Amino acid sequence: FLHSLNFTPVPIMLQLGQQRKRKSTHAYSAVSSVPNKSTDNTHNGHGHSSKTKDGPIKVALSLFGLMVVVFLMFSVFQPKNKKELDRPPLQVVMEQQNQLHKQSQQHPPPNINLEDDALSAPKPNHDHDDHDDHAANRGEQAKLAAPKQQADIEIIYSEDKNDARSSSDTAAYDSDDPYQHPSHPARPPQSIAVSALSDEQLSQFFDTDIDARDRFNATNTPGVNHRGQLYIMNYIFLPSEQMMAIFLLTAEYLDPAHGLHAWPSRRRRADLPEVYKNIRSTIYAQYKSASPSFACVFRVAREVWVSQVDFVPNNTTRDRYVNEGTEIMRCNVPMMAINNAYKKLQQPSIFYDENATFSFVLTQNWQQLISNDEDADVALKSLVHISLSFVMGVRSGIGLLDHDEPLIYKKANQARYLTLCMPPISEPLAFLAEIVAHYIANLGIEHIYIGTFFAHDKVDAHRAKLLDRIRPWYEQGLVTIWPHEQPWIEFTDKAKSHWLNQCLYYAKSRDSYTLSLDADEFLVLKRIDEVYDKLKEGEFEARQSSMQAQFSSLVKSTVSKFDDVDDHFCWLTFESYQMWQLMYPDEQYMVRRFLGREQRAQLTWSKVIWNTKHLHFTGYHAGGACSAQDHDWRQVVNDWRESKDTKHVYRFNAEQEGALLHYYNCRQIRIEPKDSKLRNPWSKLANDSRMMDVYWTNIEHDFEKYKIQATYPDESDVMNTKYYREHYGFGNSMTNWYQKYSEDKKDLTTA
Repeated sequence: FLHSLNFTPVPIMLQLGQQRKRKSTHAYSAVSSVPNKSTDNTHNGHGHSSKTKDGPIKVALSLFGLMVVVFLMFSVFQPKNKKELDRPPLQVVMEQQNQLHKQSQQHPPPNINLEDDALSAPKPNHDHDDHDDHAANRGEQAKLAAPKQQADIEIIYSEDKNDARSSSDTAAYDSDDPYQHPSHPARPPQSIAVSALSDEQLSQFFDTDIDARDRFNATNTPGVNHRGQLYIMNYIFLPSEQMMAIFLLTAEYLDPAHGLHAWPSRRRRADLPEVYKNIRSTIYAQYKSASPSFACVFRVAREVWVSQVDFVPNNTTRDRYVNEGTEIMRCNVPMMAINNAYKKLQQPSIFYDENATFSFVLTQNWQQLISNDEDADVALKSLVHISLSFVMGVRSGIGLLDHDEPLIYKKANQARYLTLCMPPISEPLAFLAEIVAHYIANLGIEHIYIGTFFAHDKVDAHRAKLLDRIRPWYEQGLVTIWPHEQPWIEFTDKAKSHWLNQCLYYAKSRDSYTLSLDADEFLVLKRIDEVYDKLKEGEFEARQSSMQAQFSSLVKSTVSKFDDVDDHFCWLTFESYQMWQLMYPDEQYMVRRFLGREQRAQLTWSKVIWNTKHLHFTGYHAGGACSAQDHDWRQVVNDWRESKDTKHVYRFNAEQEGALLHYYNCRQIRIEPKDSKLRNPWSKLANDSRMMDVYWTNIEHDFEKYKIQATYPDESDVMNTKYYREHYGFGNSMTNWYQKYSEDKKDLTTA
């Protein structure tokens, strides 16, 4: 009878508890078995008289089945009266298909248990092996215990995408939901939507509980929270990945035993805030082991989302001075749900407004949003609870200086293929215009990010001079100046690794491949040499355009040799020639002064092109956490110096493809064969004039076009240094000492 009516069960929300669902399912199964049984009898040899005999029984059973159906309908749609609560029940909304579908590569949704009217948090993960746990649970659904009758919380599983409480209101959410697709490595845990919070709760959590000293934005980032538990270096929004990346200075890097470590400022000890004096004893020893765990909390009006963080493996490079120096937290940003919340308010989404300020809370106290913990206020006093804000068009907690077109979510034609990250410089080097002109005019780099780490009392003057030196490219939006000054923390030169990881994540949403190298390293390519030789008598614009196309073409042709193309390599490596002998002291440009270099290229100071899609942590001369070819990002990619990993890393041939010219003595004399206190060249001397013969034409053209002053004279000239004056004499080349040394040696031998 039920089948003849095409009866199908009505989908219901799991507000009524598992017991009622089991009862309903059992009742329907019992009734629907009757018509099936009678149908079977007709095929078992029973004739017409048999059907007639059973007719009254069938009618009675059918009427009974109808009564059961009516009873079930009333049972479902007339729930029992509950005891009135003092406030509306807290609703944790999970859209069933999005939250519980099989995720072959993702984090499964958090396991949630309701005990004693409180929603307990998932157990925090204490190391990077947590991804093994997630892998073991792939494809499994989260398990929810049935709420007790007196529970002040409703867990709602909704299969209705139009449910007003669901985090998914439109089909667009499905197509844009990153959790609908496999991901390697696994994404951070998916956000949980929380509603029915009172005005008092919202005000307490997002306003009252946040100390004024813990509201971070471009005016006070980087900095430490007022209890000294964590040091925020920066936080970056990745719109394409729909996540936040938060960069923290670690206790490991503040430890003097680390080697090239960081320390509270000694030069300004008298002015040092108390929280910095004690930071070594107050900072969390391990952020990932902190309990309770961390979460990002987002809010639009009365809608709130909680996103637990995960951690990028930070001990995955070959460089011990880099490993565990920076901690990178990641958390999901529920962008589609936030967009839908703005739709309900009939307001434009914040993600499309480059001038809008976006704020969220990084907290250990997120459990108070999904529990009735009466001790939450007391516990808060000892937990991290801070606000982080940034301008949407900047995407960074630290204010960046540029005229670049802001990256806006889903705006067309914003992707770039090849960019450059240049780690922090401590002074506005005189030859910076030369290197910027080289990478843009010769190699066709689409954008350059330059970090700065100026002394606290010279920041303004140095920044003004830097801008003057690169202004033409800066005003065209081709260069971003990225301040990396730490007001009360000092670093050695190796601190640039902290910045490099930030630049890597900033590039991820926009730039496919990013070259990482220092301001004194000039890349030369065999392809460009050949194009110049072929077209040097031709039209300038045509020749330059062809030269600029060669670098990106080299990268594309290298990765396209493999079927997985951009999913194949973690990074690509260039070897380095140490360019050390200053031969022409009268030249006014740095690259025209030096001619002598080491004969053999070497990998100790190699530099790399990041595959931003698959590299998640990096060092100076090689990468770290990598997911290319499904590589386990917790495992070191063992490629640097003598160690090779040809599966995950491509090494360019220095002679046949390209290499770096590292102007090792351009600012200080660091290589001098005759001085035992300085480094000797690692191979014989060789002359290399390519920068003058091939690349100088385009550099000179930019200097003339933009009316840029010559590099020298300048106070940062290496010939002004004490060492240079004592050993070579002002205005002399580095060969002067050799000639005198050879003559002295000859006289001594004769005697």
